[in-house]
Amino acid sequence: MFLILFIVVPIIEIYLLLKIGGKIGGANTLLIIVLTAMVGAYLLKREGRSILAKLSLSISSGEEPSWILLQGLSIFIGGLLLLTPGFLTDILGFCFVIPFTRKICINSLKSYFLKQSFVKSKFYSMKTDNIHANNMHPNQDMSDTKVVDT
Repeated sequence: MFLILFIVVPIIEIYLLLKIGGKIGGANTLLIIVLTAMVGAYLLKREGRSILAKLSLSISSGEEPSWILLQGLSIFIGGLLLLTPGFLTDILGFCFVIPFTRKICINSLKSYFLKQSFVKSKFYSMKTDNIHANNMHPNQDMSDTKVVDT
């Protein structure tokens, strides 16, 4: 899955850069990329400091900081995406850094991963229900099996 992302995303980015560059010109396209990087760096710095302050306050008051840590991780991911030149990664990066959209991204990813873990746990529990000691069926006669003590 991740390999596909490393192949597909750059292809999409190159396509978008060429298309947008063809419409507004190469210099304007470069200017937009540089400006989004500068705005992204500013937002990243501001939001990162805010999260660190909230984390410090949460820990000192004895609260569980899991939501704050998820927000920090989201800001980190957003920063990585903003460092990657291109329009698609910039849009995704801003979504992970801006507080309102960050909450939407975190909640969407949480529900996705919870569904995935639920589906996998159901699949694996169904799969292991059919596997028993010595790969035998539950109704199979065990009179000819060997017992090994350890």
